Amino acid sequence: MAYDTYMASYLSGATVDQLRRWARNKILMPEVNDHRPLFYSFCDIVAFRAVAKLRAFTSLQRISKALKPLKDQVFTGHLPAYRFGFDGRSIKLWTEDELLDID
Repeated sequence: MAYDTYMASYLSGATVDQLRRWARNKILMPEVNDHRPLFYSFCDIVAFRAVAKLRAFTSLQRISKALKPLKDQVFTGHLPAYRFGFDGRSIKLWTEDELLDID
């Protein structure tokens, strides 16, 4: 199933402007259709919810910086495949074995 920008915004808790800005800045690209009109997958919605939740604790620049190595290295799954947290100082990624500091 594919969701348009307005439904993705409603389901994720992120604003329409945030979703568009994240796509434009290549922070989170729509999985279904990354050119106009934008269409998002359910995995995208879950990813947006995670980023929106992290955004409540830290800046988008910091989140973007933390996510970049995930895209460039061994973490090749879709963002919802991972568990993130914020301890007040840094963004953490939970793996099966340990907690990684990713920013």
